[in-house]
Amino acid sequence: MTYTITLLPDTPESNYNVMDEAMRCALKVIGHMLQDSPLNPPIDPKRELSLAQNLLTTRYWGTLSLLDGPAPEGRYRNCGEETLERLRFDREVAQAWATKTFYAPDLEDFLNVAVNQALLRPFKTGWPGTYLGHTLVYDYIVDNPHSLFREAITPEIKDRLNNGRFWECIPRASDGYSLSVISDCLNGDVLSLDFISKGIELMKTSNDVLPVQNLRLEVLEDTTLEKYFSFLEKAYFAGNYSAELVPLIREGIFALVSWNHENDQPYVRNFKEQLKRPFLQLSLTLNGTIREALADKISSAFDHGEPYRRFKEKVIDALPDPAGFYTLLARKEHGS
Repeated sequence: MTYTITLLPDTPESNYNVMDEAMRCALKVIGHMLQDSPLNPPIDPKRELSLAQNLLTTRYWGTLSLLDGPAPEGRYRNCGEETLERLRFDREVAQAWATKTFYAPDLEDFLNVAVNQALLRPFKTGWPGTYLGHTLVYDYIVDNPHSLFREAITPEIKDRLNNGRFWECIPRASDGYSLSVISDCLNGDVLSLDFISKGIELMKTSNDVLPVQNLRLEVLEDTTLEKYFSFLEKAYFAGNYSAELVPLIREGIFALVSWNHENDQPYVRNFKEQLKRPFLQLSLTLNGTIREALADKISSAFDHGEPYRRFKEKVIDALPDPAGFYTLLARKEHGS
């Protein structure tokens, strides 16, 4: 059977609707357990009870894992063969249990509850998965060639997941996995300006538990970082988002002025060209917070010798009002 995913609109009413459906599905699972006779016992009663619990508590990743197996091996690329073999075995067990225990229409209902819980976030919880709905659904289904539900992902749903996971991973762009997601989205040219408002909302929700700071954008390829700035530039001039984009602009500028002390050179080769982008120049001119933060970063940086000092001079010369920035920097360095 080819499964179908129907995304609910992003409204408060949908939060109630998805939980009503979750209750209906959980009762269906429990009813299945109770109907089994001693002559036809449930294949795995603990698994069925866990499925009902996950549906009711919005642990969509648990629902997907029980029905379709763990996230694909690609997410565990640094693990040994023994771990990968166990993951493959767990997937086969999960899929065999799901297809033997439930009819296809029931599986489709469970799938829709899980995906809509992931994207709508009907409950705010302390679980990290609550803030990574688009990212984990992409991992479990789109990026998993063995998923039972892969054909349910239409181009429109895939675009939604790509845009969502970009904004979800931005606050986490200090770890390798999140950086790989951001790079994938930027290089795939999948980001939409129409999603900015929702994306900022996703980022702000994640920001409640993980501030947008200390990112490692400098480790992105130069061409990828160019696409990052190109997207931010379009977003900056597309609407009234300049205030919300300040953390992303600040962290991008920090990447441009970062020094790779191991190779004794800048992380970003075309840092000067990027700093000259009109929207960055405008941001540095109009936003005192970004300018102050940049001065703090440069003044507190370890002096890596003459190559670094020449780099710092080139950075400052590329800024609007270099003389004024030197004055600000001197004040920072002397603690006044």
